[in-house]
Amino acid sequence: MCVSQNKYNQPALVATSVGLIGFFGMPLLPLGNELVVESTHPVESATSTGLVFLSGQIQAMVLSLIIQEVGVPLPDDLKNKAK
Repeated sequence: MCVSQNKYNQPALVATSVGLIGFFGMPLLPLGNELVVESTHPVESATSTGLVFLSGQIQAMVLSLIIQEVGVPLPDDLKNKAK
């Protein structure tokens, strides 16, 4: 997905990569959830699942802040322009 977003004027490529991530990523959610529940057995399943989702949200916020500080603006000649 990161590679497809850097291509100039390729909305179909970006849409295809997003679709592939959704198609192959969504079935992994229940599998990962079951793995978390099994690996934290004495703990209630709702507690371990909730902590995993909370951890994911916190990591997403931290990474978003880091990316905003590290990123550089894209030059105008490389930006996708609406037709």
